[in-house]
Amino acid sequence: MFDSTEKIKVFSGQDQLDLLHEISAAVQESSVVEESFENIMYLIGRMIDFRSASLYVMAGKSGQLNEICTIGRRVDLIDFVQFDMGSGISAWVAQKRRPIVLNNVRKSEGGSHTRSFLSVPIALTKEIIGVVNLAHDEPHAFSESDVKLMEIISSLLALLAERIEHKKYTAEMDSQLEEMENANDILIEKIENSITESSSTEFSKTDNQRINNSLAIITGNAQFLMMTLDDKDSSVTRRLQTIDSEAANIISLTGCGNNSSDIPGLERNRLLGEKEITVQ
Repeated sequence: MFDSTEKIKVFSGQDQLDLLHEISAAVQESSVVEESFENIMYLIGRMIDFRSASLYVMAGKSGQLNEICTIGRRVDLIDFVQFDMGSGISAWVAQKRRPIVLNNVRKSEGGSHTRSFLSVPIALTKEIIGVVNLAHDEPHAFSESDVKLMEIISSLLALLAERIEHKKYTAEMDSQLEEMENANDILIEKIENSITESSSTEFSKTDNQRINNSLAIITGNAQFLMMTLDDKDSSVTRRLQTIDSEAANIISLTGCGNNSSDIPGLERNRLLGEKEITVQ
C-alpha cells in the first residue's frame, strides 16, 4: 500500500511534525464523520510504511471492539482466540493497555503474507476506546520510533472518535427535542380547540387529568434530558427549559395547576410563589 520509496520521497520535503499537524487539523474539522478515520490512516501511511491497516473502536456498552476502518486487507492476528473485548490480538492489546510489535510473523491469508505487525491501543482520559493495527509483508518493518509515533497519533484518533460520538449524541438529542416540541404543539392545539368548543370555560376533572398526564410525560422527559446533559449552558438545555416553561403556561391556561401537587416541571416553585390562577 505504501512503499519505502514513497516514504523517502515524502520525508525529503515534509517532516513528521508537519504531518502530525495535518492529522490534528483533520481531527478538528467541523464536518467529522467516520470516513475521517480513513483519511487519517492514509496520512499515517505517509509517515510509517505499511501494507495494510485496521482501526477498531469500542461499541457502546457492549465493550467489544468493532472494525471501523480498514486499508488493504483486515489486520489482526490469532483472531480465533477470544478475549474480554473481542477476538484476536486487538482485543488483547486493548485489555493489556499497551502496544505490541511483532517483526518476524509468518502468517499467510488469501495469498497475502504478514511478516511485521504493530498494534497500539487508543485511550481517552485513561479509558481504552479502540486499537489501531498496521501490517507489512516484510520482516522488521516497524521500529520503536514507529511505536512512539503511533502512540502520539492514537491520542488524536481518540479525540476524533469522541467528536464523532458527541456528534451522533447531539443529533439524537435534537431528534428527541423535535419530537417533544411537536408533541407540545399538538397538545396546545388540542387544548385551545377544547376551550373554543366547550360551552363552559372550566374543564371537567377528566379533561384536567388527561392534560396533566400529557404534561407530566413532556416535562418528565425534558427534566431527565437536562439532568443527563454535561453542558448546562448549551442550546439544547435552553430548548428543554422552554419546553418545561410552556408546560407551566398550559397549566395556567387550563386551571389544572390549582393544586401544587398537580404541577409538573421545573416551574412549580415559581408558580407557587405567584397568585393562584383560576379560570372564571
